[in-house]
Amino acid sequence: MTISQIAGIFRLTRDPELRFTQSGKAVATLGLAASNSRKDESGNWQKVATLFIDANLWGTQAEIVNNSCNKGDELYVSGTPYTDPWQDKNGNKRSTIKLRANVVKLIAKPQDTAQQSNDVWGSQPSQDFGSLDQPPF
Repeated sequence: MTISQIAGIFRLTRDPELRFTQSGKAVATLGLAASNSRKDESGNWQKVATLFIDANLWGTQAEIVNNSCNKGDELYVSGTPYTDPWQDKNGNKRSTIKLRANVVKLIAKPQDTAQQSNDVWGSQPSQDFGSLDQPPF
């Protein structure tokens, strides 16, 4: 079974980490968390589970997110999941599921009454930021 797309509302668990490939393309790593809640018998919301996942964001969007977002910010993120294999210190093969993000939108902070959401990036970025760069693979 193949999952082609994951989308949801996440919180940044840490500030974005920006780096550049040898060819100069920007890539940001985002630590994301999403909590699943439901109402209990008395009608109170209870946290059921929290999903933690890292996402990679490429090109102009990576630079914008790095300059605009901080730990704790709420984001809408959509992208394609992939498996990242690695070896632990004992030589055992491990893998981690990550997200190759292609849409990221900052959700307005409660104190931000001037606008409902900051949509400077996403599926239709403004002309000032150029078009979305595709991952180099």
